[in-house]
Amino acid sequence: MLLGGCYETTGDTVTFGFRAGSYGGYGNWRSRLREKYNPDLKETEPFFELIWFADNEGTIGSLAAQNLLADFEAYGPDAELGSADPFGGPFDAFHKACRLAAADGLISFH
Repeated sequence: MLLGGCYETTGDTVTFGFRAGSYGGYGNWRSRLREKYNPDLKETEPFFELIWFADNEGTIGSLAAQNLLADFEAYGPDAELGSADPFGGPFDAFHKACRLAAADGLISFH
């Protein structure tokens, strides 16, 4: 059984905030991510944790972030899904967020 813990910000805490786009824009981006990498929405296929995750609030913990980081490392950068965006786009932003969260951190959606 996997147990969660409590998180507390300290002087060593690294934060990274970004906007993944408007509600509709983010939903469209996730749909494109699914179509390209995991059309059958299989748990064993890339980006499952991000595609299946609620799109408006919640937290992705370090284990899911580690899985997602492996996907971002294997399949990125992706110009179609945000890497060519002058501001980095959702693909690059989520890649960075997963890199930080994979080391006993989290990604908080709000």
